[in-house]
Amino acid sequence: MTKVIGERAPRPAPAGRIGVLVLGMHRSGTSALSRVLSLLGSDLPKTLMGASPTNEAGHWESSTIMRLNDEILASAGSNWHDWLAFNKGWHDSPKAPEFKERALAAVAEEFGNSRLFVLKDPRICRFAPFWLDVLETADVRPAVIIPVRNPLEVAASLHKRDGMEPGLGHLLWLRHVLEAEAGTRGLPRFHTSYDALLHGWPRLISATQKELGLSWPRLSDLVNEEIGTFLTERLRHHHEAPKSVSDNPLLSAWLRETFEIFSRWAEEGETAADQIVLDRIRAELDAAAPAFARLVSAGQQSAKKAKSLEEDLKEQQAKLEELAAEHSVLVDAKGAMDQQLAEAQTALSASQAAIADRDEEIAQATKRLAEARAELADMQAKVETLRSELDETKGQLSHTQSALAQRSAEADEATEQLTETRARLAERSDEVTALNNALRNKEAEAAVAIERVRAEKQDAERRLSERFNEIAVMTRLLGEREQAARLSEEQAAWLRDVSAVLMNGSTPETLKGRLAALLPASIRLKKQKAQLKKKGIFDPDAYLVAYPDVAEAGIDPLWHYINHGMGEGRQRG
Repeated sequence: MTKVIGERAPRPAPAGRIGVLVLGMHRSGTSALSRVLSLLGSDLPKTLMGASPTNEAGHWESSTIMRLNDEILASAGSNWHDWLAFNKGWHDSPKAPEFKERALAAVAEEFGNSRLFVLKDPRICRFAPFWLDVLETADVRPAVIIPVRNPLEVAASLHKRDGMEPGLGHLLWLRHVLEAEAGTRGLPRFHTSYDALLHGWPRLISATQKELGLSWPRLSDLVNEEIGTFLTERLRHHHEAPKSVSDNPLLSAWLRETFEIFSRWAEEGETAADQIVLDRIRAELDAAAPAFARLVSAGQQSAKKAKSLEEDLKEQQAKLEELAAEHSVLVDAKGAMDQQLAEAQTALSASQAAIADRDEEIAQATKRLAEARAELADMQAKVETLRSELDETKGQLSHTQSALAQRSAEADEATEQLTETRARLAERSDEVTALNNALRNKEAEAAVAIERVRAEKQDAERRLSERFNEIAVMTRLLGEREQAARLSEEQAAWLRDVSAVLMNGSTPETLKGRLAALLPASIRLKKQKAQLKKKGIFDPDAYLVAYPDVAEAGIDPLWHYINHGMGEGRQRG
């Protein structure tokens, strides 16, 4: 059975194994301290937890032991962010020996036969007696280091990492440091601070050797340079002066007194009188816990609900931004289409000018064709004249031949005239043939030019028609997107009005917000619904009357409208 260890009397340091037990609240520099101890020669566990975005320098602790501690907390009805006292009855339960065996196996697996190792997990603060019993069974002497950090810095870090309310962070800090101190009282231990680790680590290292009765095997000038390089201000993201706690009347006296005592111990060492004060604070915290545990739980649930609503609002805003981006794209597309339209109009003007040029060419060709036809008619008239002359010549020839016998003297002359006439007729016939060929060529060229101009005109008209069709489609789509964007903008404006009423002008960081968070959820919800109805933003009663299916399902009308009704086009009542 696991022994519950209370205040222990120091025992002589054996020549065997030493386990440096780092007991500090989450986000208190326990990881940085563990790394420094490893640089000084303390062995780290085999299965190291990896670095994370919130702890880029590494955790320097065993992931196996961390998971085991989570299981121990769960078996005792608790978890890592529980601020209440650890279930003392668990140590006497049948589960305690089972987990002790697993813890002994984990120590053997993680550290083997190491004679100097560092064991760190902030969860151990809540049930340090269990692990001290495990180390004693494994014949390991514990050397305890308790680092303390300003509770305001711890709460700010937890809020950034986990979204935890500062008030809950203060309670967690108080529970962890009180339990770590009480569970290790009487053992060799050393109290320090986060500031001393970052800015006074050489003195801290020397003091730990003296107080814990050990020597660091790797302590040297070279290792000092490694430690100085590792411990930089980049490890710290929140800064609060000690007076921000001691001089703050809004913080509980428990928190202020406890921080003042641990800060003094880090500078001057611990005293028995302060231990009496810490025991009183721990007893008062345990006695008061049942009185406001439900209020804290209700506040956590309200914070979760508010966070859920905030996430929904962010999702709606993201959708609105997407629609705005789409609208911007459509506006750009419209600008591009306008530019294309202008280019099309320019191309149309150029096509019309080209058509006009072609029409002018056709007119010129038609004119030339008419001139050619006129020339042809003139040629044909000349041919008729020549034919008439030929007929007349034939008549003369016939008359000559009939008179040949009588005019033998004139025969040679007539023959010569006939030859000349035939020569002129042959010349005239060649000219007519040439003119006919030229006319046919002109007509063919004119027909080809006319067909080419007609084809170019039809192609230009077809491209222009396609451009007008594309512009009409894009104009219709742009109208639809602009209408959807206007509708989303109206919905986003309505959601901002709802969020303003739900937040009631208060945030969890203000005193008004913290007081409002303590009200029962039913009263706060009733007030919020009344404000929504009064401001004309949303009438839940009218919504349930208008939509009986929501009333029958027992669903909150505002929740239903935001998640479903808005998308379905329902009225807000």
